[in-house]
Amino acid sequence: MAKDLIKHNPGTNSIQPRGKGGIQAYNPSIPGSQASGFSNQNSPMGDMWYSAVMKNLAQGRWQDAESAFERLLKFAPGSTHIHDAKIAMAEFWMKQLDSHLAAGSLNIESLNPEKPIPDGRTKWNHIPTETAERTEACAEKVLEYNPSRREEVFYRMSRYWETQKNYWMIQTSKALSAENTLELDRAIGYFVKYDGKLNASATLSAGYSSNLLTPGTSRAHHYYDILGVGPKASFEDIKRAYYREAKKVHPDLNRTTEAHERFIELCRAYDTLKDPEKRRAYDAQGVI
Repeated sequence: MAKDLIKHNPGTNSIQPRGKGGIQAYNPSIPGSQASGFSNQNSPMGDMWYSAVMKNLAQGRWQDAESAFERLLKFAPGSTHIHDAKIAMAEFWMKQLDSHLAAGSLNIESLNPEKPIPDGRTKWNHIPTETAERTEACAEKVLEYNPSRREEVFYRMSRYWETQKNYWMIQTSKALSAENTLELDRAIGYFVKYDGKLNASATLSAGYSSNLLTPGTSRAHHYYDILGVGPKASFEDIKRAYYREAKKVHPDLNRTTEAHERFIELCRAYDTLKDPEKRRAYDAQGVI
């Protein structure tokens, strides 16, 4: 839940400013966010709770706005205000999403599809884990209130995931070179996570799933063959095989496309087979 991930001032329910200039307050004049007037379909109760939603959004009181929206649904389920309230809530969370991306130094201007991705994208600052969780929570909220904005969310999040993936690939390479098993396992976990999200979101044009932020179940490759071990290999065998093969295609030593793809395959295989639960699921069903 977003309310568990986004810091707020307990006394005011307001979101704390983040990034340069802080989070922008919601602008109630956004297109489509205002009702065209109180029609006969709207009861006084619906009018009251819709006004409460808009007032709290304007003040940045997102928890109070969500509570008011829940009451709008409960006490005026047929109100024409519900549509307008959803649009307003989605716009509010989209602005928070942009703010969190900016706070992580992922320049929103770079998200313009008419502009090419700059070279040296790995020079973009990595978004800290805490901010990353809030970023994804905001994206989930946009889709919850207005699924029709999925392409906008997809575009922002795909660049964000790519930045995260690149960062963790670098950390994986560093841990591999240092033979730091603990840091390697952590880095590979994040690297595979964001790589999986990118692969899942790439299916948008083919058919959008209900939740862009949760990778769908993917058919696993022959992970044992990728690592060059048998199905009964021990954890130590799997670990040695990963180190041996990954060093051959280390991004710092081999910058070919084939090596990059091979490195990703090795990370996916290792991340699955080193984890007892993931390995059991893979062995039983052939999926992760």
